[in-house]
Amino acid sequence: DAVGARLAPAAGAAADVLSRNVVESLPWTPATIRTAFDHANTLRKDLLDAGHEMFSWLDRGSAGATWRNRRHAGAATRIDVIDPGLADLPWELMVDTALLIFGAPPDVARLHLGNVPQKADDDWPMRLWIVNGAPDDRAVDATHEIRRIKADLLWHRHSIDVKVDVPKDQTDFEDTLVGFRPHVLHFIGHGGVSPTSGMPALFIAAANPWELDAPRVAGALANAGVEPRFAFLNACHTANRANAYAVAAAFSSAGVPATLTMQGAVQGDEA
Repeated sequence: DAVGARLAPAAGAAADVLSRNVVESLPWTPATIRTAFDHANTLRKDLLDAGHEMFSWLDRGSAGATWRNRRHAGAATRIDVIDPGLADLPWELMVDTALLIFGAPPDVARLHLGNVPQKADDDWPMRLWIVNGAPDDRAVDATHEIRRIKADLLWHRHSIDVKVDVPKDQTDFEDTLVGFRPHVLHFIGHGGVSPTSGMPALFIAAANPWELDAPRVAGALANAGVEPRFAFLNACHTANRANAYAVAAAFSSAGVPATLTMQGAVQGDEA
C-alpha cells in the first residue's frame, strides 16, 4: 500500500548535476545544516522556506504525478534518501504551503531499508537494557519514562528481561554489553557534541560524568561482539541534525539494523 519516492538521481554525470542543483536551490546545504539549528531566531523562516522548496522539488520530480495520485488514494509514502548530497537535508520538515507533510495523513516517513541480516539464533527472553544517562534531571524525567515502559511491558513480564542502570564508565558499559547481551538498547538522556573529542556524543551523568561519543559507540559494540536489534535514543537532536546524527549512524555501522532517534528537542513524555 506504499509508494516509494526514491530520492536518488540517475547514475552518472547527470546525477551530480541534479544533486548539486537541488542542494544549491535550498537555504541549506549538507554543510550549513550542521549549524542551522543553533540559530533559533532565524530558524522558523528557514525551516518553512526549505521545507517548501523540498516539497516542490519532490512534487515536480519524475515521480510527482504518480505520488500525488497515490496520495490522494490514501497510499502511505516511504522516502528513502540515497544520494549523500541530499541525505542530511531535513526532509521531515517538508511543507506544502503551510502544511507539514510528515505527520499528516496519509502517512509519510523517511527510512532506509538496507539488507538487514536475520539472526540464526532466537535467544529468549528478549533482553531490554535501559541506560539512564540523566537520573537526576527533572526535565528529562527518566523515572517517569522507565515507569511507563515497565507498565506497558507488564503483560509480557515473562517474555522480556528488563535491566535499568547508569553505567559508571565506558568499561562498565562494555561489561554490561558482554554480560547482558541486550536485544534492545534504550538510552535516556542528553545528546550533543563532546567538548573533549569534538564528536557527537551521548552524555551519562554518573557519579563521575562521562560521555559515549560516536567512535566509542562503535568501539564498544565491536569489543563486546554484541549487535542489538534495536536502539532507541531518547536524546535531543540525534536524528537529522547532522553534527549529532553520527551517534545514530554509529549504531547502524556497528550492525544494529534499526535505530530510532529524535529530530529536535524532545521532552521525555513525548519520547
